[in-house]
Amino acid sequence: MGNFKGDFAKSLNFVVSSVMCVLYGKAAQNTLHNHPLLLRNLARELFRFRQAAVKLVVILVVIMLVLTGYQVHTKADPITPTDTYQVALPMVQNSQPLRAIQINVEQVLASGFNKPVEISNAGDGSGRLFVVEQPGVIKIIDQGNRLPVPYLDIQNLVEYGGERGLLGLAFHPNYESNGYFYVDYTRKNDGATVIMRYQVSAGDPNQADPNSASLVITIDQPYANHNGGKLAFGPDGYLYIAMGDGGDAGDPHGNAQNTNSLLGKILRLDVDSSSPYAIPPDNPFASGGGRGEVWDYGLRNPWRFSFDKLTHDIYIGDVGQGAWEEIDFHSTTTPGGVNFGWNCFEGFHPYKTSAPCNNQAYLNTMTSRSSSLPLQQHGSRPVDNPAPTGLDPASGVAPVQHQRASQPGACRQTLQRRPPGGDRS
Repeated sequence: MGNFKGDFAKSLNFVVSSVMCVLYGKAAQNTLHNHPLLLRNLARELFRFRQAAVKLVVILVVIMLVLTGYQVHTKADPITPTDTYQVALPMVQNSQPLRAIQINVEQVLASGFNKPVEISNAGDGSGRLFVVEQPGVIKIIDQGNRLPVPYLDIQNLVEYGGERGLLGLAFHPNYESNGYFYVDYTRKNDGATVIMRYQVSAGDPNQADPNSASLVITIDQPYANHNGGKLAFGPDGYLYIAMGDGGDAGDPHGNAQNTNSLLGKILRLDVDSSSPYAIPPDNPFASGGGRGEVWDYGLRNPWRFSFDKLTHDIYIGDVGQGAWEEIDFHSTTTPGGVNFGWNCFEGFHPYKTSAPCNNQAYLNTMTSRSSSLPLQQHGSRPVDNPAPTGLDPASGVAPVQHQRASQPGACRQTLQRRPPGGDRS
């Protein structure tokens, strides 16, 4: 520190002397040279001022960070009823720039859950909510309270981890009278997808009967990821099942475009007319050309879907490969057999270029490309990519034979949480 002060004093002496010489002449400069103590005192005071200034700047920076960071939440921050989040909601392809919406958490209904992946109600008028936990447990929220005893615990049957586990729950439309509900889970040991029917216990509406299990269908899975998992009864009374393409990356087995595979599909089963199920007569391949259970195909990992309560249209959240997420739309006026394009397309964008995806006649059969809405870009591809050769330049998609329903709100955007296990490969 002493060396610094000495150097500082020498430098100050030179600067001040030069300035005094210019401003007041040679005499003033000589006066400073004759009073070195004055220079040393001045250097000491300036050095102290410099230290104080540095401390002041540090304090101001800390205050700014505190004031700025007060409204920023990290992943570890707990959600409270007053939390506010800004979310960038991308618009449809080649449309307006990103816009911000505000999401407020107004009430924390219940807590203490382990890996919750879905919440449902039984439609029985009780007002209870059923929370699906990925490890294999279903718990009940009744009047804002989480009941201590699970509704169903099948952890001994469930292969849990990553994208596997208890993934879906659907109550039969007549649950109030028959007590039936259906679950989708990954089976231990072999990783197969199992759709199982259970029934509520006779003596306690808050307890399912674990011995009532009745197998609906088992679907082999070649890999650990892309299990889909959503179950829902449609307005037609049929059970709809979301199935991923089997996993790995890029659909190496071509399951999504193979109508003889149940992977990469939305399935549609009649669970009332026969045991364990019957094929609805209006399913697109009920008379041949593919598996009768298939309703829609060309999907990668349709983690969640839902029915519009007013129009009965289907909105499907399909997890993208690496650059584009998509929301797929199936109008209630459109028959089954819609091909949403994976793995020929990821969102609106060509993905696979080998057969059959290099055949324009085959691409023309993908009648739903105008209904597939990319939501988010993960990579560096520009949003306004030009349409590839041979595709409709107006939409950047394959020419279509079927157009989206024209009623207002037919292309509404939806926010959907990511599947358990993090980003999808």
